[in-house]
Amino acid sequence: MDLVKLRAKNWSQMWRLVAEKDLVTMFATSLADQDIFNGLLKQYPSMVHKLPCQWNLQLSDNTRSEICYSTGVHDLNIIHFNSPKKLDVKNKNVEYFRNHYLTFLQYDGNLLRREMIDCNMTTVSPKMLTKESLEQATKDDSPEDETKCYELEKARDRVYRTHPFFLDFDPSSFQSEGEVTLVAQLSMDRLHMIEALCDQWKGPVSLSLYLSDAEADQFVKFALSSSALNQRKNVAYHVIYREGVSIPILI
Repeated sequence: MDLVKLRAKNWSQMWRLVAEKDLVTMFATSLADQDIFNGLLKQYPSMVHKLPCQWNLQLSDNTRSEICYSTGVHDLNIIHFNSPKKLDVKNKNVEYFRNHYLTFLQYDGNLLRREMIDCNMTTVSPKMLTKESLEQATKDDSPEDETKCYELEKARDRVYRTHPFFLDFDPSSFQSEGEVTLVAQLSMDRLHMIEALCDQWKGPVSLSLYLSDAEADQFVKFALSSSALNQRKNVAYHVIYREGVSIPILI
């Protein structure tokens, strides 16, 4: 909204007059202020600056998104993912944004209340981190800290279910023996970064994915529907199935 232009048009009086006029026949608003905006813009269509469809493409049922795609649009800038049936929509880009939606759906704001696990290891070098140093670091902790550190130690010793080369991988895709391989590890909340990563790095990639069984199924759909990933045979995906709250990181 251009507030300077709205004030120049006497906005406060303009919207009020439209609201009073529409409420004579509507009696009430079903979408609160959105009904007022809709009525106002219908009466004054010149106030709207129309943007290209890729700046507000609706990925929901009963929309006409195919019209936007028919104009040669490939990259979306802003999506309007607002339908209650958003997970059942058939659309070129919906799998990518469905993954974002499911990722944020699992976020828990209470995670922000937690303190980082200390275990008195802030001065311990990763290269010197051994079972003995971890046990020594937990001796003077409070009972609550001991529980957290116990979970951390337990996660380190746990044998995780793994699925190496979770999707198709072609070893012959390596161009030379000395070619550099990009190695990374991530969980579900970083899954959307894989596409950007592979767009920037065309060489071989080895990714360790820390996922639950359900998330692994979501990842398959995400990877197979992604134009940036489904043709890459030099990206090795290795799934470590999630157990507990701590993520195993190999140092």
